[in-house]
Amino acid sequence: MKLINTEINYTDKTLIKWDDKFLIGIPVIDEQHKKLIQLCEDFYQALMAGKEKTDWQDSLTAALKNCVDYVRFHFSSEEKLMLACGFEFYSQHKIQHEDFIRKVLELSSSSNSWNYKSAMEFVFFLYNWILTHIGHTDRLYVKEPKEYILKQNQK
Repeated sequence: MKLINTEINYTDKTLIKWDDKFLIGIPVIDEQHKKLIQLCEDFYQALMAGKEKTDWQDSLTAALKNCVDYVRFHFSSEEKLMLACGFEFYSQHKIQHEDFIRKVLELSSSSNSWNYKSAMEFVFFLYNWILTHIGHTDRLYVKEPKEYILKQNQK
């Protein structure tokens, strides 16, 4: 299953939309993944809408803040679920989350000096990371949380 678009095309009207192929089978996390994908699309749309304007950076700043805030919330949710179910590789997964947040904050700290192309490259970085995380990394931990949720629902 190919999830990642490696071609940067600055004219596509839509970067990404939710597809059930992204489902991992944990409803609360699937809903958050839908939101992450929508935020990535919103970020892309903010750039596309401002492409011909000089104030596109205002749209970028707002979309970036929304995306970072929600990513933090989502990672916290995943990590709480992993801890609750005793996921063996919690520490490694948490490190991936921390590395991503650090990289996003590092890259976004210079967003005031981005040109349009570098802003679009950042959107594609987010896009590829989110899809890799949903399409591969998160699929590695779903067994334990699903079993945990099933047991909780049977109580």
